[in-house]
Amino acid sequence: GVSRTGRCRKKLDAILATALRKILKGELARQVATKTEELALENKQLRGRQMLFLVYMQFSEIDRRELTNIVRCLMQLRCPAIAQLEHYITSFEALLIKAPIGEPSNGTLQTILEDALRPLPELRTDIETYDRALDNVDTAANHSYQFLLRACKRRISQDHLNAVSTN
Repeated sequence: GVSRTGRCRKKLDAILATALRKILKGELARQVATKTEELALENKQLRGRQMLFLVYMQFSEIDRRELTNIVRCLMQLRCPAIAQLEHYITSFEALLIKAPIGEPSNGTLQTILEDALRPLPELRTDIETYDRALDNVDTAANHSYQFLLRACKRRISQDHLNAVSTN
């Protein structure tokens, strides 16, 4: 006979298949129909868990495309002068809000931010500290994307304080 686990799986597959067929529209519905026809030719049935996997794959592909677009936008951002640093960091962080948690990686963010900040002479001291720390295995982990971001925010705060004190 069929084990209890086997019966539960069949029941889950049936429930998922019924529910997914009711709600799937457009491209996903077409993919499920195509896969159902392919399996029918082999005298097999598309299970509910397989349908759910197709849905998952569709959304993960969308996430990958969105992440690629976010990284492209981050790379296109420019900070031509220290006066635009606040706008640059605000735009940078606004793009990151749209990204999945943990993406892009800190290494990617570090590279993008480093490339944008390195040409700014006003951040030379911070960049030199960053470079020295990267050369030292013990301190390299502390001088990363977060270090660069903190350096920018310190500079922005200092600029705000300077503007207030001169008024």
